[in-house]
Amino acid sequence: MKNKTKYLKFLLSSLLFVFILYPFIVFYLLTNNYSYRFIGIIFSLFIIIKFITTRSIWQFVIGLFLALSIVIVQKDFFLRIYPCLMNFSFFLIFYSNKTTSFIESSTQKITNFFHIKTIPSSTYLLKCKKQWSIFMFINTLVSITTLFTPLKIWTIYNGLISYVLIGCMFVYQFISYHLTKKKFLKL
Repeated sequence: MKNKTKYLKFLLSSLLFVFILYPFIVFYLLTNNYSYRFIGIIFSLFIIIKFITTRSIWQFVIGLFLALSIVIVQKDFFLRIYPCLMNFSFFLIFYSNKTTSFIESSTQKITNFFHIKTIPSSTYLLKCKKQWSIFMFINTLVSITTLFTPLKIWTIYNGLISYVLIGCMFVYQFISYHLTKKKFLKL
């Protein structure tokens, strides 16, 4: 069982690395004149590996549809739209009501388990949910805008700037949580 866990962690971290590099891989394949059929097959492999590790059926269906479209239509648009769809899907996740109740119940279980006096989760989580929703919506709009720019600009935004901004948002949320917790514990 221990080996299986190590294997899954390795597979997930490798997959994360590949998807972070996705725009750069697309840039390399397109600028070095690889055939769309080859690119579609590579993209399909990524999608299948992602499905095996995440079991997300909707990402699998969207990914295979895009891979088929790449092979049939032979346009880079279907490669370039993938980050837009993923950003939009994260926007929908944060925007939906189910996210708050899931995060809230998970947070409550953890704090109850450790007997931690923590901040009132509903107001704080609603604030986080709004912030992430707005952030992911703006990120989606910018990502869509880059579809109509040269491949280099698309690659820089979707492969670098977008990830840096997401990292900044995580840091902001981390700091915000600890400041809010400090303020709550003083009351």
